[in-house]
Amino acid sequence: MLYKDKKENLSFLGELISYAYIFSAFFSSKLNMKIGYLLLIISFIYICINRDVIKLVNKKIYGMFLLILVLGCIWNYISAGMIGMSKFININSKFFYGIAMFPFLINIKKYRFNILIFLIVNLLSIIFLYNESYLYTLLDDLGRIRAILLIAWIYVLVYSFEKISENFKKYIFLLLASVYPFIALGRSGSRMGALALFITIFLYIIFKIFKDKKNIKFVSIVLAILFFTGVFLPKEYTERLKTSFQTSQNISNEDRIVMWKAGKHIFKENLIFGIGTYKKNIYPHVKKYVDENIQDEQLRQEFLNEDRFAMLHNMYVDFFVQNGILGFLYLILFFILTPFIFFRYNKNNESISAFFTLIFYLFYGFTWSLWASLPISQVLFQIFLIWMLVNLKKE
Repeated sequence: MLYKDKKENLSFLGELISYAYIFSAFFSSKLNMKIGYLLLIISFIYICINRDVIKLVNKKIYGMFLLILVLGCIWNYISAGMIGMSKFININSKFFYGIAMFPFLINIKKYRFNILIFLIVNLLSIIFLYNESYLYTLLDDLGRIRAILLIAWIYVLVYSFEKISENFKKYIFLLLASVYPFIALGRSGSRMGALALFITIFLYIIFKIFKDKKNIKFVSIVLAILFFTGVFLPKEYTERLKTSFQTSQNISNEDRIVMWKAGKHIFKENLIFGIGTYKKNIYPHVKKYVDENIQDEQLRQEFLNEDRFAMLHNMYVDFFVQNGILGFLYLILFFILTPFIFFRYNKNNESISAFFTLIFYLFYGFTWSLWASLPISQVLFQIFLIWMLVNLKKE
């Protein structure tokens, strides 16, 4: 009886700490780190008295994370010494927090998690719209605000669509939870955020059609929502979106193209082990590439005058530049293993919403160094990954 009470008390405490960890991830990386340490301790104690629960963790997904961590330590020690290895561990060990939440999320009432995310995304949006300076004190810069806000919103949006597909009249009101995030997206001016969102919704529509052809009516409703969303976008934001594919006369795009070309060159010269995760290692390589290959004077000034870009504005290019051929393991994990697990099991609204949140993150990473430069966004990736996994059931 005492053993059972102790386990139930730990489970309740772990659930509360998990909520606090999730909430803090959207507002304060420092607070999130402190709560994360507490989460690890409580989870370790809980697993010690209930060892069977750890057997339920997906071994394929987290086995791959562990493989990347172990091999990455070796790779980074060879290429960048102890500093590189330490930095690599700091960036790539966040999956342990996902595992730590697993025992407490596996049996919780799902509506609690959903309500928490719905509240968070609207609170973030309202603060951003009405007290932007305060949000900057919490999250430092606009890039971080955009990523965090959009990751939360895509979960809310897909979950709303899932419920609407079940009963249109009963759940159409859920779209009200996307009003403030939609306005905040326009205010933030995020180009890749909007493009990644539309690509994710497009893939979601394809998923719904293949899942059940009876969803055609629902898909028509979603397409109509997307159409009117585009119609009501501010003209300034629409014009900004049009610049997304300009390869000239747009310094932001031109900078990225230079960085990606430099990354390709650096990877070829450091094919096996990469140059390591220590960000200062990348400056000399990029400057050398620009000095030898870029003639445009404005672009040369962008890169040669100061060490502006710590990463290469593409998390996949970062993987290969930092870790050499080990970068392929990330691609296998993200684009093969995770979808394989998702499509193999029975899915509910929560697992579907979380999966497409991950898809959004992976697309957003094509123009941002999310994994390494915005580590708090990776915390959110791990949160939605474990939420997807706990909601997948064997057939």
